[in-house]
Amino acid sequence: MSNIIRIRIRIRIALLILFVVLALTVRIYQIVALESNLLLLIHRHSSDSIDHMMLNVNAIGGPKPVLVYTVVFSIFAILKKMKFAALAVPISIGISGALNVGLRAVLHRHRPELWDTLIYDHSFIWSFPSGHACLAASFATALSLAFWETKYQKIALTGGIIYCLIVAITSVMLRVHYPLDILGGWLSGFLVVSTLWTLFQRFQPAVATATLRED
Repeated sequence: MSNIIRIRIRIRIALLILFVVLALTVRIYQIVALESNLLLLIHRHSSDSIDHMMLNVNAIGGPKPVLVYTVVFSIFAILKKMKFAALAVPISIGISGALNVGLRAVLHRHRPELWDTLIYDHSFIWSFPSGHACLAASFATALSLAFWETKYQKIALTGGIIYCLIVAITSVMLRVHYPLDILGGWLSGFLVVSTLWTLFQRFQPAVATATLRED
């Protein structure tokens, strides 16, 4: 096992431990009160026009848009003969999204109940880890891995980070998630997709070499 692989494993273990700590921490009353105070502070500087703008922007991290992005990428990957990425990206994102739903059902963290939410159909969905943040991180991670060591690497990585930040900031500004929900969503999305990607590469080495690289 190379040093690079060992480092990657250690990083994932550290992030997994951090996620577990977060999952336990969000049950503590003092943490909830601290996060609620932050949301109340944001609420003082909000307005209906800002909220509706944030709502429209936040939609880019929803399940349906991410599904569209994933299908478009898979078509692109097939056309470019990126066989591994064409399969690994949608499968890893799909598994990540399914696990997110399961985690929220198990952890049962309520959404902020400080005011009426603008996202009416989401009031019944548990809050930790954030589904939008998880999907954004899953897609960004998958895209970055698909274009790793190609001429599109920096674009994919930078675009992914910006995308995750936009979804996170709008979720907090809409007050539909606590800050730790966002961090939990990021961690879970990255961990699931990056781990699955490594497993796929290990069990399909022949297909994994079919990536888009610089000439």
